Amino acid sequence: MKIGFSQYYSVSYEVFFLRDKLQNVIYRTLCHSGIEANVYA
Repeated sequence: MKIGFSQYYSVSYEVFFLRDKLQNVIYRTLCHSGIEANVYA
């Protein structure tokens, strides 16, 4: 149970981190493209 929880926490943390980085990349791309940020949001 402890190992399973540890693996789940690790995976969920990586997904959250990658999603956060992806949003930053998309946000910067939209800004550089001159598109309003609210289009993505």
